[in-house]
Amino acid sequence: MNDRGAGLLRVEDIEFVADDARLSSCVTHPHLRSQLCCALYCLWARGVLRGEPVPWTSAVTRLRAHLATEPDAELEFHIRPDNPPLGRGSGYVVDSLRSARMVLEAGSYEAVVKAAVALGDDTDTTAAIAGLRDGLAAIPGRWRDALRGRELLDPILAALPATS
Repeated sequence: MNDRGAGLLRVEDIEFVADDARLSSCVTHPHLRSQLCCALYCLWARGVLRGEPVPWTSAVTRLRAHLATEPDAELEFHIRPDNPPLGRGSGYVVDSLRSARMVLEAGSYEAVVKAAVALGDDTDTTAAIAGLRDGLAAIPGRWRDALRGRELLDPILAALPATS
């Protein structure tokens, strides 16, 4: 899933966030279903980073309101945001959202990543989406210490702005 819309997380205008996320996804994922998943992800991520109590539900509500004048068959019959998140880790954009939601139920960041690895296939996408909730600080120190090429990664991580 293309997450180029992640810069939209600080924007207040929900309409703009949803529209721009959809447009940015068109580069690699032009189908409406994929566009809606990317918009839903950005709205979900925005809710997580803002500390909303139930960010998924909030994102779905906002996307539905945004789509009030559009057919919502893609959202309601294919993405099915109200269904339990049963994912397979396949990397298909809808499954990526479901898989990320599902593995988040594992609890800690470490448990979430292990659950993503257990799904197999597109583990990096599933874990990256799921990792949003806990952030960099939640990565176990022993994992960072054992990371090959860490000297290449540390300066990049140090240059990232802090989120609040």
